[in-house]
Amino acid sequence: MKNDDKLYMAFSGSGVGPNYSVGLLELSASDNPLNPNAWIKYNYPVMHSLSQPGEYGPGHNMFVQDKHGDWFNVYHACGIQGGHRHASMKPVHFRFDGSPILDMRNEEDLSPDIKSVTLDVVVD
Repeated sequence: MKNDDKLYMAFSGSGVGPNYSVGLLELSASDNPLNPNAWIKYNYPVMHSLSQPGEYGPGHNMFVQDKHGDWFNVYHACGIQGGHRHASMKPVHFRFDGSPILDMRNEEDLSPDIKSVTLDVVVD
């Protein structure tokens, strides 16, 4: 996924099960992606079993972009009761430094009730 002048690559790790998680690599878009030293590996998982209530072991994700240019993270996880993995899709938001936020919970996202805001400016 490309955002501003950075490329991001997600990967799954920590074994299949409750500890399954997603890590992230970052590369400056001007660097050579074939140079292993050009990549920066985040030192923490960006998705894990505590990321979303009711899900554990998220992994095997991919990024997709809609026709408006908005990014989404598609991934699979198990429900808290166990069983088979299911697919989920969440919008990707970005931090001030341009890095993606993949573990934002629904209650942290913008409420649909306030998606439209108006402002009146009065100049004296």
